[in-house]
Order: sequence, then structure tokens, then C-alpha cells
Amino acid sequence: MKNISEEDNKKWGLDILAIALRSQDFGWGNITVPEKKYILTDLHLYEGKIDIQSLAAHWRETGHSEWEYLLAAWLINSLIDALKKGEKQADISKLFICDLLASRDRRFTKEQVHKHIMPSFEKASEDDENIYLRLRVA
Repeated sequence: MKNISEEDNKKWGLDILAIALRSQDFGWGNITVPEKKYILTDLHLYEGKIDIQSLAAHWRETGHSEWEYLLAAWLINSLIDALKKGEKQADISKLFICDLLASRDRRFTKEQVHKHIMPSFEKASEDDENIYLRLRVA
């Protein structure tokens, strides 16, 4: 992850990412620009309530654990970047714009990703450009 402090690594559980992705058996492709951006709102609600491991565990059963950690890392990284800028929202569109790939021609399409992880969110609102989401946290 880019420019992540040691404090953030521990706070968000990112220190486990190197272990979770050590197989290097993951990738992405078929990248598209979404019709609308996916925006995570109310960022202050997630600090201390989520981390990479809990998200990956919640999103298990993709068929490949590396994909679950990759998706969780993308969300956490977007959240950290937005918080560091003092923003209350984060663009998490990256989670929804590509197919996830692995060896032996395994593929988890962007449509499958969307169907798989959207139950973790509730739609707060929508306008012509954005879909605003809240992450359902325990």
C-alpha cells in the first residue's frame, strides 16, 4: 500500500496484507469506468470498527482468499487516503471496476464482485454522478 504509516498499518490491520497476498496469485483485468462513482460516506464511523482481516473474512467465499484481502485493502486504502485529507467521504469505485484474476484461468467478474460485496453496504443516496454507500459495521 502506498504511503501508509506504521500506525495505520496497525490501526487498520494492514500489516497482515503481505502474508495474505504472499502467493502473488492474484491480478485484475477488464477494467471499466463505472457509470457512477461509488462513494463511502460517514468515514468517522469506521475507525476502530473495521480492519482488513474483518472485511476479508466478511467477504469470504469468492473462491480465492487473495481476492478477499485485495478488495478489503482497496477499501481500507481509499478510506485512509480520504481521512488523511480530512474528507468525510471516500471514492471506493475501484472495488467495482474490474474482474479479479488468478491462476488456472480463475476469474471473479466485476458483476460477481458487485453481487458479493454489496450486501455489506446500504445505499444512503444516489444522484446523477454518484452512489453514496454506508458500510454495515457491527
